[in-house]
Amino acid sequence: MLKYQQEKNSHFNTPLNTVIDELKKLMNKLVTKERKKHILGVANFSIKIAERLGLSPEKRQKLLIVAFAHDLFRDVDVNKLIKMSKAFGISPSFIELKKPILLHSKVAAEFLKIRFKINDEEILEAIKYHTSGHKDMGLLAKIIFVADSLEESREYPGIEELRKLIFEDFTKGFFEILKNKISYVIANNLIMLPDLVELWNETILKGVEKV
Repeated sequence: MLKYQQEKNSHFNTPLNTVIDELKKLMNKLVTKERKKHILGVANFSIKIAERLGLSPEKRQKLLIVAFAHDLFRDVDVNKLIKMSKAFGISPSFIELKKPILLHSKVAAEFLKIRFKINDEEILEAIKYHTSGHKDMGLLAKIIFVADSLEESREYPGIEELRKLIFEDFTKGFFEILKNKISYVIANNLIMLPDLVELWNETILKGVEKV
């Protein structure tokens, strides 16, 4: 397992920074120019949220790992994604078999486990569920879920209000982004992922203020 403790007086050349550097190199090889812009946007926006919430330097490094990994395989041919998922022991759901591009998040998480020996659940769940969300997702996963929707290159009606809200009240902002995402899926006749449905139901059952 990757050790996350940082040495005293050493901000650079830690295991986490090494992973981040390697992911940046892979990003430059695997994704399109537009995708790279999005990934960098997610990285920047997630760190802004982390600063607003007062998260530790270690948590911020974890967020950068997730940001640089979350769409690492988004531009890979779907046939290759299916082969990779099989090689990684991933059992695609019925929906993923119909829409193999959805496998990119699970493939990325398994890639990190194998390539960098990362078993940190905060990192892995944030990568796996950055698109669908999850009813039990932790704070880092929520931050990436939010940053994926709000990063600077995104443009859609109401986004500026959502960006403002997320820094004023993260809990309320998360709920509004979740609601906006579900509204978008319905308005565009897209597949509603089961994890997204469960996240919505769990949020309503718990109470919005406890998200």
